[in-house]
Amino acid sequence: MLAVRGRAPAVISGCRCLTSAASSESARGHLHDQTVVVNALRKDQVLRGVTVAHIDENGHGVVGIHVRKDKQSFEFAFARTLPGERLNLIVEHARHDKYKKKEPGKYRLLLEERGAASLDEVTPRCAHFSEKCGGCAFQHFRYEAQVQAKHSLLCQRMEEYRLDRGGPEVPLPEPSPSAFGFHGRTEFRFFLRDGIRMGLHPVGNPVPISISQCHLHPEASHRAFQAVLDSVRAEARATAFDERTGRGWLCSAIFKASPHAVVKVSADDLSKIPEMEVLVTLVTIPGAPQEVLVRVAESVMSRCKDVVGVTWSDEGGEPASRLAGWRSLGREPQKLLAGRGHLTQHVLGVSLEAAPEAFSRPNQLLADAVASKVVEFSKAGPEDIVWDTFCGQGSLSLPLLLARGCRQLVAFDRSEPAILSLRRNTALHNLEAKVQVVQEDLGSPAFLRALAARLPEPLERLPGRRREFHRKEDKEDSEDEDDDDVEDSGARHRGKGQLVAGSSLPASMPRPDVLLADPGRNGLPKAFRRYIFDLQVPRLVYIGSGKAFLRDITLLVRRGYELQEVASFDSHPHNARLEVVASLQWNGVPEELEWEERMQRNREREQEHNHLAE
Repeated sequence: MLAVRGRAPAVISGCRCLTSAASSESARGHLHDQTVVVNALRKDQVLRGVTVAHIDENGHGVVGIHVRKDKQSFEFAFARTLPGERLNLIVEHARHDKYKKKEPGKYRLLLEERGAASLDEVTPRCAHFSEKCGGCAFQHFRYEAQVQAKHSLLCQRMEEYRLDRGGPEVPLPEPSPSAFGFHGRTEFRFFLRDGIRMGLHPVGNPVPISISQCHLHPEASHRAFQAVLDSVRAEARATAFDERTGRGWLCSAIFKASPHAVVKVSADDLSKIPEMEVLVTLVTIPGAPQEVLVRVAESVMSRCKDVVGVTWSDEGGEPASRLAGWRSLGREPQKLLAGRGHLTQHVLGVSLEAAPEAFSRPNQLLADAVASKVVEFSKAGPEDIVWDTFCGQGSLSLPLLLARGCRQLVAFDRSEPAILSLRRNTALHNLEAKVQVVQEDLGSPAFLRALAARLPEPLERLPGRRREFHRKEDKEDSEDEDDDDVEDSGARHRGKGQLVAGSSLPASMPRPDVLLADPGRNGLPKAFRRYIFDLQVPRLVYIGSGKAFLRDITLLVRRGYELQEVASFDSHPHNARLEVVASLQWNGVPEELEWEERMQRNREREQEHNHLAE
């Protein structure tokens, strides 16, 4: 089990308090069956038998407490606790407004003792789960209960973002065919501890944990993992990079797996798991000895027959600028050390070449299901023009093009390796006449202006004052946006031959009937999101996850798009994240917020700012 039941010292378990200043509607006046009602919270007060109600986006268990004195409901999150588990909590900090203003108190609770276990708690398979390696949030949570809990969380968040008002019902997520062996990409850090080891960084800890086996990636990736570790240890000149001293040059190893057409049956859960081929990428700092890397790559190929190739990623930059736990960015083309430099993927029966730098679905066992749902939601016909933004190697748009026979596909991506793979995949299926490829950055306002100028009709724009209001709301609702989404990140690439944004565009561009958007974890860049508002695409299919997905969908609905269908996939077993596919249609009626709602939102943000400042 996760922990011994009974008396335990009070520890901080990732707890947080959601007051009205945290913009959490579920914490404001909402009472559920597991909410504990108390008259007041005071320092050193003990609350016994508090039931964990649900999970949050980090996979932490959440308890609800309603304080009558504050006329307020609070939520506190504790790491590695499960819904249905009972906790004994102690109030470490309680601060009340001494001047009797109408503001709720501020509290901090500690987990003093774990009581009755959740009925859905199971023994975790991985021995490293108790070490908090950072790979899983709740491997001790029964998988069927995980899917239910994540579905409830998605429905709750959609309600908080007001996406449930007249919107579609959210069906249960499609579960992963296997709760283990699904991960298409894993990365492990090299470090020195009694010789070279490979491991992961625990959350909030710069010291890595040595990993002997990760059950999230397939058996083929584990065999490649062991082959890489043995080959590096056998090479006398191989040294692991140390951020503290700047010595060494070997940073990490990336394992990307892709399924074959052959299918076998797993002895663990009797689910179908395909055989995998693996592509290994060795990540180093600049100046690593290439001859040593070639010897390591050849040794890996000879030790593991599942490995089809080994590539080398030189990330660039000075070692002194690296931070503990940094991850490879995959923006520069990789060098081939041995074998072939790509994987072969099969999506809906379509064979595709996948570059090591390009994005791939996190759960390879659900790749067909996600692509099939995208084809269904697109409702594309033979006369439709499809834009695939953030296209990668075409794992979504090419199966759509072959399945529906669309008139034309326009594919956008800023990654040169991904664009090269897309061109090869297009040639492989004789689709050059139907596919137009544009290598540009959709986060660049300069490129978007050039793109708009090449459309046959000018973009429809919202009227003056109403548009200014929408821009203000857009700014407020995108505070969690990553800096990389806002900056003109295409400037890095324009310095390498592309001196003018939009120079790769033809003289004219067709307007899309269907737009696919799979932007990744950070969601749509702000500039491109505004561009979609003006573009008024008849049908839009968005693939995303987390708060960025909810933010983008909410803003799209507010500007005149109608959310029609939603489907979710459990692409990340043992973590709280769901992959969601949404279908939207332009209806031409921007949604105006009521004045009282806008004022209430502004007050809540101001309270949150003051709370964080204190």
